[in-house]
Amino acid sequence: MVSKTLSEIRPGKELWNIKARVTRLWNATLLSSGEQLSLDMILIDQEGTMMHGVINKAYMDKFKPLIEEGNVYTIANVRITPAAQKYRPVVNDRIVNFLPTTTLKTVKDTEDIPKYSFNFMSTDMLSSRINVDMYLSDVIGVAAHIGPIEETRTNFGFTKIRDIVLLMDDHEVKVRFWGDKVEEVDDETKSHVIAITSTTVRKFGRYSLSSTNATKVYVDLPIPETKDAHDSSIDNIVKEIHIEDHLKGTLQDQMQYNRRTLEELNLILFEASNQDKENNVCRFKIKLQISDPTTSASCVLFDKEAEMIINESADSMISSADHDSKEVPESIQKICGQTLIFQFRLTEYNLTSFRPDYTVSKIFFLKEKSSSRIGMQSVKKVTLYY
Repeated sequence: MVSKTLSEIRPGKELWNIKARVTRLWNATLLSSGEQLSLDMILIDQEGTMMHGVINKAYMDKFKPLIEEGNVYTIANVRITPAAQKYRPVVNDRIVNFLPTTTLKTVKDTEDIPKYSFNFMSTDMLSSRINVDMYLSDVIGVAAHIGPIEETRTNFGFTKIRDIVLLMDDHEVKVRFWGDKVEEVDDETKSHVIAITSTTVRKFGRYSLSSTNATKVYVDLPIPETKDAHDSSIDNIVKEIHIEDHLKGTLQDQMQYNRRTLEELNLILFEASNQDKENNVCRFKIKLQISDPTTSASCVLFDKEAEMIINESADSMISSADHDSKEVPESIQKICGQTLIFQFRLTEYNLTSFRPDYTVSKIFFLKEKSSSRIGMQSVKKVTLYY
C-alpha cells in the first residue's frame, strides 16, 4: 500500500491511504446532553503536518477498540473534506474522515514521526485570536494558580468549572476548564509547566481562555518549549502570583468581597448621575421587552438607536419633560406595538450567562409586512432609565 503524506491529500471523491501517528484523541460531545457525536483525533506524519481526523458516531463501535493515542498507523480508504469554519484544532483547512470501508493497521513506532506537536501561541499572538474562533489556540506556561472545582449554572443545568492562572511571557492568563475537563489539572500541577491545547480566546482586562471538547493538558513535556517557559518564568515560579481580590477563594468567599447594600449601591449611582448632570450629559438607555412567535427576550437601546426610533434627542426630551410626572414620555410609549427588525450585538456576557438579554446595535424599519418564516419582533413593554 502506497501512502501519501498529509500535505498531498486533497478533498474530493478520491479515497486516500496515509501513514500517521494519533498524537491526540478525544470524544466530541454535545454540550447540552453529553451525547457523543464522534471520536476525534489529531494526526501527524513524518513531515510534521497535522490534520484533524474524525470517526463519526455510526462507525465508533468499529474503530474505537482499534485506535489508541500515541500509536502509528497505516490508514487506508479515508476521504478528505474541507474543515469547518470554526473551532479548528489545528491550522489546516482539511479533515480526514473515516468511512465504513476504512482499515487501519498498527505499525512499528518510528522516531521519524513526532510524538507531540503543537501550535503554541504567545501572548502577543493571542491578540489575533480574541473572539475569532476559526482556530482553537494552544498555549504553554507555568501553572501559577490552581483554583478549586466549583459548579455554575448554564442553560443546560449545572456544570463543573475550575479556573487556573497560567504565567506566559510574564503575563497572567486565566484558563477556565469546563465539565469533565476540570480533572485535567489539580493542586499538584501548580508551579509546573503545562501545555493546554484547543482553547477559545477572550479578553477581559487580561486574556481569558476556555477549554473545549478538544482540550488536552500535558505536564512538563520533554520538548524545548517546556524549558523555555520554565526559564522565562523562573523568578515567579516559587511564589503565588497576585490574584485579583474578587477572584480569591471559593464562590462563597468571592460573594463576601466588597459587599454593599442596595442603598449603598444606589448612593454610588446617584453620585455618578449627579456628576453627569453637572457635566450636562444626557443619555438614553431604554430597556425593551420584545417577542416573536417563538419566544420573548429583553434588549437595551442606547443613544443612537433610541433617537432613531423616538425621533428626539435625550437633551430635548429632558428639557421638555414634566419632571413632576412619573409617566414614561409619550414618544417612548409609542414604541409599544411597533414591528421592527433588531440587529443585536452579542457580547461575552450573552455567551457565558446564556441569558436572552441583548444590546441593540441597529434598528430596521419595515415598509411592508414581512414574509419571513417567523414574524418580526414586537415591543411589549418599555422601561426608561435616566
